[in-house]
Amino acid sequence: MEPVLQEIQVDEPLFQLFPGMTKQEIVNRALMVRKEAMEKESPHRCVEGLFFLKETLYRNSFNSEAFPKDKLPNLRIFEVGSCFGVALRKLVLDGASRSNVFGCDVSETFVSLGYKFFDDKSTFGDRIRLLSVLADNFHDTVRLWAGPEPFDVVIANLVFHCLPDHNEVLAKRAFELLKPGGVLIGQTAAYSKDTDETFVFGVGSRKAVLHSERSFKNLLQSQGFRTVKVNFSDHPMEKEDIEWMSRHYAFNASETNGLSLMSFIATK
Repeated sequence: MEPVLQEIQVDEPLFQLFPGMTKQEIVNRALMVRKEAMEKESPHRCVEGLFFLKETLYRNSFNSEAFPKDKLPNLRIFEVGSCFGVALRKLVLDGASRSNVFGCDVSETFVSLGYKFFDDKSTFGDRIRLLSVLADNFHDTVRLWAGPEPFDVVIANLVFHCLPDHNEVLAKRAFELLKPGGVLIGQTAAYSKDTDETFVFGVGSRKAVLHSERSFKNLLQSQGFRTVKVNFSDHPMEKEDIEWMSRHYAFNASETNGLSLMSFIATK
């Protein structure tokens, strides 16, 4: 059921990204952006569910470990799958250097709507660009744009579960972007079954994957990450999330248990 306007919540930290605007004005703009995104792109729960008003990176229990305040101004940060770019903008607001943050997304719609949502094309420049992490020229493009120095942090928030056939490539490219000791942080759809197996679901070419704790740790460690920590309790999936998955992916919740957006941090 669609929430009424008064029930739509905006995370308190995000108000700072909309100086001078009321909550209702922010919500109205978010609904406009969501409508245009849904008209132009295939369904995404993070868009339809207005997750971009809830900034899931700040609900990640490893956030302070990846972005310590005293080091934030000097961290080089790259985000894969930036969507509207909420995370990078909030990091800059919190003290990251604008010249040190870079992001990419495969959707020109999402990138352009991010500038419309925040009304900051003139000030945020081209910090987020149209680029696929799966592209053969991915690393060459990033080096030409961001320079040859490796990154301290790579963000992959709500990306792994969207690429069930390419998780190894995503993990490998994130690893290669990082300097030794750098970290990969994000969330991905997961289930709490004690197994080494992933759970792939979907219809036709539209598929997604649930990881278990063990399968995800195995994935990242197979690509070179030394340590991987996860947390299932930051963002349990709600009934509306599961119903959305059932509609768009023919997902059968009875086949799994303990559904969550699992937070993770992995160290190179």
